[in-house]
Amino acid sequence: MADDLKAVEAWASIFTHPTKLVTTAGTHWELHKRGIKNDITQTETDFSTGKYFEAGVATADALELLLGPVYPKTVQSNALPGFTVMEIPDFVAGLLYGWTGDNNLTEIEACYNSDLPILKDFSSSLSELFNGHVIKSVELFEKGIFNLQIAMEPCHAMQDDIAALKAWSTMFKEPAHLLEVVGTHWELHKRGIKADIS
Repeated sequence: MADDLKAVEAWASIFTHPTKLVTTAGTHWELHKRGIKNDITQTETDFSTGKYFEAGVATADALELLLGPVYPKTVQSNALPGFTVMEIPDFVAGLLYGWTGDNNLTEIEACYNSDLPILKDFSSSLSELFNGHVIKSVELFEKGIFNLQIAMEPCHAMQDDIAALKAWSTMFKEPAHLLEVVGTHWELHKRGIKADIS
């Protein structure tokens, strides 16, 4: 875990710069107050119910919202550049890691062989969401999830993650409830979502 420890050490260097630390924390608190408070509440709940792994995840999210990510995210333009053959599996691996916590990059690079427009689906969906077009965003996101499931079918070593993705995507079969959930979460976490999209 040397790479992870180095990344955390580099991230934690902000504590050696008190002025920058206070400025960053203050600005991020104003931007992400609701999300941070939700993470704190979730951490307390997880601790009280013995869900220590989940408590760690929620704590990490709160700290990243407050001080920035451990692994810096570069801001890209909305335009989709031409991707190489290996960059698309990298995106898919990152997407699944963000959802499941499992890093299957090696397996995905070995089994992924699809020309479905997954990057375009997700990019277009996020662009629509950023501009407040929730229904159009959900439609495009559903298309991206559907194409992702098809693209992952050859990845036999990842059946647990694929099953979890399929189970999660069943929410698209209840559009009225889905839009209600999306609308509520958009209002609660708009700033955080827009920051992630950027």
